[in-house]
Amino acid sequence: MEVDVKEIKKEFEEKKLIETHKKLTFSRRMRRLVLGHLLAALILTVVYGTLENPFQYTLSGMGNHFTVSHRVFFIVWGGYVGFAFFTSLYALHRLEDYNKPTEVSLLFFAWMSLIVSTLIPSVPQLPTWKFLHIVTAVLFSAFLGVGSLPFLFHVARENPRLKKTIYAWIALTYGGGVVWFILLGNTGMFEMWAIALYLILMLIVSMMLFEESIIKYCVEILKDEKDINVGIEKAYADLDEADQKDKVRLIPKREKQEKKRSQKRIKKPNNRTSIKN
Repeated sequence: MEVDVKEIKKEFEEKKLIETHKKLTFSRRMRRLVLGHLLAALILTVVYGTLENPFQYTLSGMGNHFTVSHRVFFIVWGGYVGFAFFTSLYALHRLEDYNKPTEVSLLFFAWMSLIVSTLIPSVPQLPTWKFLHIVTAVLFSAFLGVGSLPFLFHVARENPRLKKTIYAWIALTYGGGVVWFILLGNTGMFEMWAIALYLILMLIVSMMLFEESIIKYCVEILKDEKDINVGIEKAYADLDEADQKDKVRLIPKREKQEKKRSQKRIKKPNNRTSIKN
């Protein structure tokens, strides 16, 4: 179905729906980015955590006691996982109008702590550095928990549909981690469980919150539409991209016109000169 983007934009401006459409477009784009980063971080965690036996080695052990490529992978993994947690939670804060700068700062500190922890060597020959590595790893867990749990509890209170899901996954994440720690001690399996389950929790919450946001904006746009299919085409039309394409098409046309005019200007003096001569 072909739609006239200019007519849609004009219609939305008349109905005062242009801001709603912008919010809908933003939510759709952010959903793709957030879910993409979280899923990539989850895959990266599983791949890295199974490079060696996770029942025998910790994640830091894999990154410090094997090859250089293991160490590089460990640093990349830490930086990306911290980035995924921070960006996803920050995006959800904006989506839910949850204005808590302190919690955002704690999430940023969690990200930085994980990066520093992966950069610090953790080997028996360097006991001081190993201690600092452990401290920064613990700080990552603490900052992430304190920075994210209040928001998750807030979402559970405000969205009854998500309440049981959030509480169940939090219990599974922390409770399962404690069980693995009791059974195996501080191993890669314990660490993988905690991080992977938390990433899955963030995937579920992000998916549901963005879906609710998109549905809310679509309902507002479609409320006066007689044909639901036409309304959906209008709601999902990319007005910004269309404007950019129009500009891209106009630029070469203007350049050609200017080029022709300049050529005419150049030719005219030459003709006059030849007549005089």
